[in-house]
Amino acid sequence: MTVIKKKKCKSNTPIIFAVPKSVQDQIKRVPRLSLQAFKDNTQTPTDWYNIAFRIKIGLGIAESTYTDDAIIPMKEVLQVCLDIKDRYLETKVMSATIEECEAIEIGIDATDEMTDQTTRRIQLDAFHASDKFMKSILAEVNKDIPR
Repeated sequence: MTVIKKKKCKSNTPIIFAVPKSVQDQIKRVPRLSLQAFKDNTQTPTDWYNIAFRIKIGLGIAESTYTDDAIIPMKEVLQVCLDIKDRYLETKVMSATIEECEAIEIGIDATDEMTDQTTRRIQLDAFHASDKFMKSILAEVNKDIPR
């Protein structure tokens, strides 16, 4: 997915702090390692969480900064992640098809590209939205686990 069209940014509050390239690269590496675990069939629920969190950040950036050309595909990739979670809850087996892994990889690439083209404020807003979303997912999952 090539992300090129931008719309007006909603956030007016600037955040100015330096993030070293090495740290940016480490942040980008985590979901890729988790995706590789899915491809190698060594995945865990934590790998799913890492991927879904990053994809949701990408969707947040797309919704605040880009047009539907970027938003719709990111929603589709997030739905792939949610389908994997639902299948896991049903079968207790964490797995993804080759097609799902390919879609996720495209979503991670798009998220990285959008992150490189946006401000820290937009990234922070997307992080908070993703964090809130993932906490609601975990609450849903945890209610089904006997204590």
